[in-house]
Amino acid sequence: MRSSIIKSALPALLLSFIILAPFLNKGFTIDDPFFLFEARHALTDPLHPTAFEMTLHCYPERVSKLAPTGPIMAWLLVPAVLVANNELGAHLMQLVMLWIAVFSTISIARAFEIKEPWSTLSGVILVAMPTVLAMAGTAMPDVPAMAFGVAGIERFISWNQTRKFSQATLSATLVGIGILLRPHLIVLVVIGAVLINGPSFSLSPFRNRLKALTPLILAPVISFVIALITKDPAPDSGSISSSALKYSFNSVSNIGSNVIALPIHWVLAMAFGLPWLALRWQRILWDRLSLLLALLGTFTTAIVLAAMQKFSITLSIVSGIGVAVLCDVLSDAWKRRDSTQLGLGLWLLIALPTVPYCHLPAKYLVVSAPAAALLLVREMVQVELKKAWFILCTTVVVGIGLGIAILRADETFTRIGRRAAIELVAPNVASGQHVWYIGH
Repeated sequence: MRSSIIKSALPALLLSFIILAPFLNKGFTIDDPFFLFEARHALTDPLHPTAFEMTLHCYPERVSKLAPTGPIMAWLLVPAVLVANNELGAHLMQLVMLWIAVFSTISIARAFEIKEPWSTLSGVILVAMPTVLAMAGTAMPDVPAMAFGVAGIERFISWNQTRKFSQATLSATLVGIGILLRPHLIVLVVIGAVLINGPSFSLSPFRNRLKALTPLILAPVISFVIALITKDPAPDSGSISSSALKYSFNSVSNIGSNVIALPIHWVLAMAFGLPWLALRWQRILWDRLSLLLALLGTFTTAIVLAAMQKFSITLSIVSGIGVAVLCDVLSDAWKRRDSTQLGLGLWLLIALPTVPYCHLPAKYLVVSAPAAALLLVREMVQVELKKAWFILCTTVVVGIGLGIAILRADETFTRIGRRAAIELVAPNVASGQHVWYIGH
């Protein structure tokens, strides 16, 4: 079975390597150094990667007060730090994480009885998500969070099929690690509870499913224990929750922009909204609820953008499309009592807990990319073959094209940071001066 899934994963693995290989030495940028400094500190204090000070906002602060994530990313980046002056280690780690996500997604497709070649193509669609490719070119925790999250759900599904203790343990550990990488992955506990309802959704089985849910119930406990053990021991230290709250609820306008960002990202950045619309546009047009919510989403987005003095009729329409698509996924699942689609649809909304945060970039949706890929292939199986292949090919080509464009732009900007390090930072530091450089 394993060898069969590995064979199915080969097209996606090869495709991802071909795309990302030219960017394996791409420079670091934005938040990358933050996690790399944690990794460097972990070399001397492995249990407390955030137990040091960093000047991030013009004055020194404990990193534990700034990091709304656990120690996992620091540990994953230790090999990259050991290979001095070389970005290769960090980017190879991200590539391996992407491969784990591909393998797990295809394995879930098989568990959902998605036949070939569509189970194989779920991995290809995952790789073709523009934001997934973009984040695979960084040293940030989004792709590893996706990998651990989807691998944990894959083992959770296996546990419910085999009832092997080893699968339950692995599932709890993987999801627990994923939560430490991106805390909003805790929503997977709810998603797993929906997925195990089988082909027909019903509320009644929940009363008797405590044992089935054990791995996902234990996952946050594992996260909490690891966070407790690795907490910064300094008296003025922070925690994952306090760091997240530090950057949350800063402004009502932030919440408004974050709410409209979610459907926009699913259309423009995640290669899901438009192919889903192409597959189901007739049904969406006939569904009054989807149309009503699409109009509401468009109107709300227009108001929020106008309040921000950034009014755009185009983005307002895109937001409306995103709302209609997300609504269609969930309402169709509910009407058909399809717990698999309902669980995957809820997985698309996993970034909702980050709405109060200071921003909601597309990278927070990366953890939902496997669900998007699985939903698309499940729907493609249902439509006329020629239409399905046309939508598939268009989605993959356009998604990869946008992903590469983002990577190339990012690579261009990182050259500025490298030049600053060589021409401005190093000589002045060598002469005993303090240097300020804003890498953004």
